[in-house]
Amino acid sequence: MQYDSIKEEGAMAEAVPPGERDGVSGHPAVGSGLRPATLDRTKLTEMFGDEPPIIARLLQVFVDETRADLAGLAAACGARDAGRIVSLAHRVKGAAGSVGAEALRSEAEQLEFLGRRGELTAAGESFDRLKADFEALCTCVIGNT
Repeated sequence: MQYDSIKEEGAMAEAVPPGERDGVSGHPAVGSGLRPATLDRTKLTEMFGDEPPIIARLLQVFVDETRADLAGLAAACGARDAGRIVSLAHRVKGAAGSVGAEALRSEAEQLEFLGRRGELTAAGESFDRLKADFEALCTCVIGNT
């Protein structure tokens, strides 16, 4: 994959007005009605420097592995397998957090929580949002995923 396929539009993140951030993490404040940014490119740059080829490769691996995890989550939700939902949602949460995909991380955390509580109908709804967040991330970051 070439760096040219990484889109630079909008600093690769949805804008969250500073007045609506929580003041600590920079994420949308609770109750603001806003969702976290799709991708925090600053986090990637802090970790890997201004190395577009490395960042592009990292994001491609992340997308490929997360796509496989989402397929597993779809099967787990269909089978109403709470243990598998928890395990895969936890994995997606960690991976998303490590690349600064905060919306995806946040929804995976919610899905993990619902799986732990055995709230499988709500977990299915959360999974649908997780898939949408993942597709938004792919659209925002990598062309033709």
